[in-house]
Amino acid sequence: MSVSIEVNGWEANLRFSAAHFIPGLGKCSRLHGHDYAVSLRIEGETRESILMDFIPLKAAVREALEEVDHRILIPTRCPQGRCQERGHEHKGAVGGGEEHDRAFIRCCPL
Repeated sequence: MSVSIEVNGWEANLRFSAAHFIPGLGKCSRLHGHDYAVSLRIEGETRESILMDFIPLKAAVREALEEVDHRILIPTRCPQGRCQERGHEHKGAVGGGEEHDRAFIRCCPL
């Protein structure tokens, strides 16, 4: 039997906090931060009345969120930010500011 289950990121604690900026949008063009939640919809066939084990799924999502939690998200195609990725190496800066490494930033393909 095919089923669909939705996981609310706020309720399941699949959350992260990050800073970003939106070029050319008034005060939003300044560096600021938000809290985010990642919600999921899982669809598939059940086996023995179970779609999947949510414990390893939530662990994998939380591991992925660690990559962006408490980082500065810099769009790679933005003239106000410089961001370079080479494998697992990230280097970037906002405006003419100080360059940061992987500990502080993540390049986003936007």
